[in-house]
Amino acid sequence: MADSHSETSRGNVCRADSDFEKALFHYRVAAAEDDADALNNLGEMYRQGLGVERNYRIAAACFLVSAEQGYIPAQRNLAAIFKYGRSVPVDIELAAQWKKLSEMKEAPIPLLLKAVNRSLPHIDPAAAKESYQSPPSTETPPELPTKTKLNLNIPESVLPEKLQKAGYAVGANGRSAKLRRRILSTLPYLDALHMLKEALAKQEADPAAYADIQSDIEYLNNLSQ
Repeated sequence: MADSHSETSRGNVCRADSDFEKALFHYRVAAAEDDADALNNLGEMYRQGLGVERNYRIAAACFLVSAEQGYIPAQRNLAAIFKYGRSVPVDIELAAQWKKLSEMKEAPIPLLLKAVNRSLPHIDPAAAKESYQSPPSTETPPELPTKTKLNLNIPESVLPEKLQKAGYAVGANGRSAKLRRRILSTLPYLDALHMLKEALAKQEADPAAYADIQSDIEYLNNLSQ
């Protein structure tokens, strides 16, 4: 596993020296580890076209994945994305929401989830992977997801209702690990652990959801040690 903090720092040095190719390399290594700082920096590279073809769609996705983790610079960037309509519709109200979140030291989970959910119909977070897995396609971008197409939570039969109401979600349309664990911290420890173990047994058909829940169970177990 890469040291994402060190990789991001190396990327910052390279970008300051205008060596954008090397900066992209280091940011991509760190972003693959879900590093919020690196994801935001990659978004900046794609938004400005530094060392890579300008792509607001990928930039917005990087900002959203980073902002969901509570990274303030990414939240400010999302405010600008929605204020000026870069690959998304102009939405002054949503821009104001992200700006407000960026001014909080640690935004309350309900406010953060509200902004994330309002952004999802216009930004596909999976597009962030294009920034570090392989060069983005030059073909016409796929149709943006809509509220009717996007499954913001996995089916009720898979996750206990209490977890869903708290905003917990896993798998392809799940939350970041940092946000999932913030959500879990609002619940009684034993209740959260019991619900996760119950849900884990129902995830055989969804490897991504299984991995997320298993990771969170390990996280809770480590907290109790």
